[in-house]
Amino acid sequence: MNTVDNSVEVEQGYRDTCAKCGGDGRWKGFGDCTGDMRCTMCNGAGFKLFKTPADERAKAREAAARAKAKKEAELRERAEQWFKDHPVEAEWMKESAASFEFAQSMVDAVHAYGDLTERQMETVQRLAQKSAERKQQWAKERAEREAAAPEVTSERLEQSFRNAKAKGLKWPRITMGEMVIKPAGENSKNPGALYVTEYGAYLGKVANGRFFKVRECGTEQEQKVVSLINDPVGAAEAYGHLTGHCCICNRELTNPESVARGIGPICADKFGW
Repeated sequence: MNTVDNSVEVEQGYRDTCAKCGGDGRWKGFGDCTGDMRCTMCNGAGFKLFKTPADERAKAREAAARAKAKKEAELRERAEQWFKDHPVEAEWMKESAASFEFAQSMVDAVHAYGDLTERQMETVQRLAQKSAERKQQWAKERAEREAAAPEVTSERLEQSFRNAKAKGLKWPRITMGEMVIKPAGENSKNPGALYVTEYGAYLGKVANGRFFKVRECGTEQEQKVVSLINDPVGAAEAYGHLTGHCCICNRELTNPESVARGIGPICADKFGW
């Protein structure tokens, strides 16, 4: 008999001592062995039979691993080249992948096969074209909205927010029902602007003396925002009289003076009202 590593040459081929039980065929712990005290990896024999010795099998595994790695590298290169060769389709696929399952499946297909089928490509191109047309339409509508954006007198409200920050209010805001107005952060895309939301949805921003609404903001909402911006004190007091709550701290107004005015004296002082 010829012993190579852990392989012993026998008439049937090469016999390897079972790595799980160490050759005695008995249970050594959990995992691949069961409670009948017999090793299930070798079925209690203590060894396994192979056609080739262990070193040849190891070399074969290494060769297979190298071949697999080479194939994966070639596939990555093909996928990268495909994305470079089809920038419009690639941009739409990657941009839409987070919210559109089909787009993500196409990205996965390119990574898996380095290409798309003719039918897949036709679908991607059709959807990418529709997306481009929508973006053009939205850009046109945005330009029209910006051109028609109403002028507002926002200086007093902007100063009120600055006063509140100077007096220690870290995140000043005005809340009227579900509508919230707050200054944009210093590191935001629009420092110095005022952001307006309702029910958590963005309605638009106040900047350069105008209210720029988004397409989802209706006429009634726009009028409400413009009225609030032009007369923040009057709007705050009217809200307090109507609801019995302060629009700054959102607490119930209980002090007779606060109830009469519609806003708490501490909040009014912080905002310089």
